[in-house]
Amino acid sequence: HPEDFYVEQWAHVLRQAVARQARPPFPLGVLLTGGLDSRSLLGMLHQDAAGVVALTFGVPDCDDLRIAREVAGLLGVPHTYVPMDPAYLAQWGSRGVQITDGMKSCVHFNLLGPLAQLVQKARVLYKGFLGGTLQGHVVRPDRLAPLRSEDALALVFSARNHPFPAGEWTQLYTAEMWDQVQSLPRQALQDALARSQSDWSVDKDSYIDLYQEDVRFTLLGVELARSQALVRVPMADQDYIRFSVSVPPG
Repeated sequence: HPEDFYVEQWAHVLRQAVARQARPPFPLGVLLTGGLDSRSLLGMLHQDAAGVVALTFGVPDCDDLRIAREVAGLLGVPHTYVPMDPAYLAQWGSRGVQITDGMKSCVHFNLLGPLAQLVQKARVLYKGFLGGTLQGHVVRPDRLAPLRSEDALALVFSARNHPFPAGEWTQLYTAEMWDQVQSLPRQALQDALARSQSDWSVDKDSYIDLYQEDVRFTLLGVELARSQALVRVPMADQDYIRFSVSVPPG
């Protein structure tokens, strides 16, 4: 199919997914950042629901706030900004670890402080979970080139493997434990790439996103919001997922 077909179909299935979840209790709140996912949700939700508000948190004068205000203003949607407390980790770190079993980066615990104020504006919050993966954020020209399996493994591993500095390993592992675990991350990634059953390195990378990172890491960001709010994720709609994974690379 020509590119226009996929663009029109993408808009159709996403609008359908948003409409399915545009239900009370109103008002509906969109956690609006400067990203494509939340902007898309706000634009489509604004068309399908009567009571919609845009909600943003972060440091003053950040790009997210600037873009969110501009988008909300263009749509005529009420916008609320809640500043982020620089001491959020000291206040919310233990609660964040409790919610996520320690499996989420502590950077993302910054939501927990503003969340109490955000839910006063809207009990229901919409997040763009899966949007980046399904809209192909790993699809770049260098990933469309055919790669040998070992080169694809090296590319994905270097992009995703962020270990502690070697000097800290002795503080984290005993020598015996380190001997047991040091090869496991690379081997686990190699096994996961093989399960993708694709010869395209970009497909392999997207497979890791969808079946490994999103379900084991990104989803925990949704769980942080669910600790205080009703959270809806239209981009996890089955029809939207089916269409997105059918679009050819590039």
